[in-house]
Amino acid sequence: MKIHRLKTWPVHFEEVAYGNKTSEVRLNDRDYQVGDRLILQEYEPVNGQYSGLAVVRDITHILEQHDGLI
Repeated sequence: MKIHRLKTWPVHFEEVAYGNKTSEVRLNDRDYQVGDRLILQEYEPVNGQYSGLAVVRDITHILEQHDGLI
């Protein structure tokens, strides 16, 4: 299991924290695997700083892209 720390903008962070947003589409540039842990850290893009808030989620599914189709 790997741990990935990811910046998450406030509008998305809030939805994840409250359980309204339960999936994410991202480029798999970190070799994400089922069972890996995500530490989603709220990041304020306006001032370029982290708020100090974070949520932890585990990867339960990875959607693979084949032949240019998702």
